[in-house]
Order: sequence, then C-alpha cells, then structure tokens
Amino acid sequence: MRPKGAGESGGGTVLRAQRLGHGGSRDFATPGLGAARRRATTEHRREWLGGLWEAACAGRRLDGVALAAVGSLGRGDPGPFSDLDLVLLHHPRGLSGPDVAAFADRLWYPIWDSGLRLDHSVRTVTE
Repeated sequence: MRPKGAGESGGGTVLRAQRLGHGGSRDFATPGLGAARRRATTEHRREWLGGLWEAACAGRRLDGVALAAVGSLGRGDPGPFSDLDLVLLHHPRGLSGPDVAAFADRLWYPIWDSGLRLDHSVRTVTE
C-alpha cells in the first residue's frame, strides 16, 4: 500500500499540487489564509506520514520505534514548500541495526519519491 501522493509519476506531482491548495485557496495575499494553510498542511502531512508508517510496518507492530517530526512540522507551522525534518528513534532492544536501516529506507524512499525535501536522522533513545 503506497500512501496517496507518494511515488507517483512526475516525482510526486499530485502531492506538490495538493500542498499549494491547502487552506482552500492558492491565494497568498488574503489575510488569515496563512494560518489556515499551515493547519491544513500540518494535518495533511501527519496523515500522509501515518500512511507511510503503516506501509513501512507492513502490518507488524514495532515496539521501541517512533517517528518524530521536528522543525516546522513538529511546531505545526509548515509552509507549502517546507521540507520535512524527521527523526526515527529506536531502542536498541527493538530492531537490530540492519533492520532499523531497512525500516528507515521504507520510510525515506517514498518521501524522496514524492518530491518533498527531507532532513532525516536515525537515533537511539540515548542519542
């Protein structure tokens, strides 16, 4: 199951078009639309990332692994062209090193395919 907008031809053309229309308008001059657009963008990206998470888990429950949004998405303040700043946290007793890397790839590649810029890291809880 690929999340809507991920990996579509044209490098995520659908996702790019969607992020401009968040908030109900492509107008950037009307007062108040910026806040509505940021809320809609936050909701859309969180739902989209939730779908990526479910796909990466492939129906399995993964204990000791979490995805944290930091930066503008973590603050609930992304613009239509903001990058994603994500941290994949894991407990060493959960997934092993190679399994963590494979899981991270299942998250990162659909994001890259979508055309969104990604600043990412994988860290243990201690780190």
